[in-house]
Amino acid sequence: SPLWSNVDFQVPWNDFQNQENYDETISYFLIPGVEAHYTSAGYGLTHYLGNPHLLYRNSSVKFRQMTNGTAHTWMVGEVAGNYQPWGYPFNWRSLGTKLFNGPNSYGHPPWQGGHLLLAYGGVEFFSNETSPEILKRFAAAPPIPTAEQMAVPEKRFETVGFYWTEVALQSDPENNTSYFVRILKNQKQQLLQIEFYLSTRPTEQQERDRTQLPGYPRPDLLARIDSDTDLPEVLKSASMSNATTPEQFQSNLKTLESLQKQLLQK
Repeated sequence: SPLWSNVDFQVPWNDFQNQENYDETISYFLIPGVEAHYTSAGYGLTHYLGNPHLLYRNSSVKFRQMTNGTAHTWMVGEVAGNYQPWGYPFNWRSLGTKLFNGPNSYGHPPWQGGHLLLAYGGVEFFSNETSPEILKRFAAAPPIPTAEQMAVPEKRFETVGFYWTEVALQSDPENNTSYFVRILKNQKQQLLQIEFYLSTRPTEQQERDRTQLPGYPRPDLLARIDSDTDLPEVLKSASMSNATTPEQFQSNLKTLESLQKQLLQK
């Protein structure tokens, strides 16, 4: 997919090179009705985490290792809280023996239960009345990795009330490029982050590809703007003057300067 092909696996997941990929939310990683979609750094969340016995660090598990059977081995489940970015390298969590046992547990409270994807491909619903013994058996199902393989950093992401908005910048409609900024805000409407993008008008082939690959072609992230960013230099590097009139260029500069002044100081 375009998203997968754009990920640079030679740098950390949260490197600038990968920001435009992991800023995205993916609808099927989200539980309907859960409002938390982004972290305080703008990364798109997942509301599902994996079985640490199968999806641990550098894992390569085969079906024959699931000696309890694929119908009794879980892979992924809905979590009750402490959501993580979908691009985070440590997206697994122990099942435990009780649903809704705090934000680190599994299940979705409004449903009075939760769904687990099983290794054979089926999805099963478990109510919050499920016996701890049943959950214990699922949690302990082999294979059993080492503690080191399943270890995760002690990290919690802020996930309440963060969202992105877009502001279009002016450009010559006859030019095949345009510019816009994405702005990360918190629930107090304060600006936390500004990203500057270039979008290129798709070719005829790319227009045809849109029916197969929604969101393709993807815009290019040119810069992350902070309070010290030299805006004229950023616009010069982006060759904005080639796609705008002098008046449009100055208007865009004023827009960015206004947004820059509103950034919440860290």
